[in-house]
Amino acid sequence: MRLLVLSPNPMIRAGTSALLARGGLPQPVEELDAPELVSAALRRAAVDVAVVDIRQERPGVNGYCVARLITDTTAGATKVVLLSHEQQDIDVAAALRSGASGVVPHHSAADSLVAALHSVHHGGLYLDPLALSAVFTAPAAAPAPAQAPLTRREDEVLHLAGQGRSNREIAAALVVSEGTVKSHVHRIMGKLGSETRAQLVAYCYEHGLVRPSAAPTAPGCPAYADQRP
Repeated sequence: MRLLVLSPNPMIRAGTSALLARGGLPQPVEELDAPELVSAALRRAAVDVAVVDIRQERPGVNGYCVARLITDTTAGATKVVLLSHEQQDIDVAAALRSGASGVVPHHSAADSLVAALHSVHHGGLYLDPLALSAVFTAPAAAPAPAQAPLTRREDEVLHLAGQGRSNREIAAALVVSEGTVKSHVHRIMGKLGSETRAQLVAYCYEHGLVRPSAAPTAPGCPAYADQRP
């Protein structure tokens, strides 16, 4: 796994490298202290996962901007895990919409970052439990109208997708084929203007469609293994 770490804080960079070593992961191929260095770093080396500090010491620049830059530059080939400092820093919907595949607060359990890196490297989506708690303590936005009304079945599929369930799990829950679920997901994404499965999950978080009781409860919540529609 080829890793890039971006943080203006040298302690964060050093701590991240130490956690990687403890977790049996290789040291970063790039350690950067400023977002303007990212593009050149991505040209120098192929990076599998970028660990990006949400806080950047540049006016108007944060980790969400950098995540969008990385995913756009690499056409999604480089996955992004965002590190947050405080619970109030965490905007899961913004993280997902920026293209990030994982969110881990600095004060999470030490193995959360390693778990997140493994999950996103294998195509998953990782939301630390502390990140999820920030979602559920924030006020939900008013439901936004879809470009076209969702059918009852599409609404069921949307709620299950928002819980992080894969197409296979949704198919089992609704007793339909995976192909049928995939078709529903494609139509839902078109109606809601979502380009990726992660953006679909973000929509559910933003509009209060996912409740704490429906959130994944496995340790670390490495729940969303299937992001493809």
